[in-house]
Amino acid sequence: MDDKNDFEKIKKIADYYGEKGENQLIKDIFSSVVKQKTDGSLSNEQLKTFAKQLSPLLNEEQRGRLNELIKQLLDL
Repeated sequence: MDDKNDFEKIKKIADYYGEKGENQLIKDIFSSVVKQKTDGSLSNEQLKTFAKQLSPLLNEEQRGRLNELIKQLLDL
């Protein structure tokens, strides 16, 4: 896949959640995590690694929300 296609996919996702809002994003994340944990394709360690990689890109408020979300996802 090339950078232009990647950019277009990311833009579509950002536009979608820009319209739908944070609540829909969280619902979709939970749904995806439940499915992936159920089928064994996602572990708690992978969730922790993702949060650790994303955290430096966020402001303090966003990091707090991410940490709360990750705590909930780890308990699934």
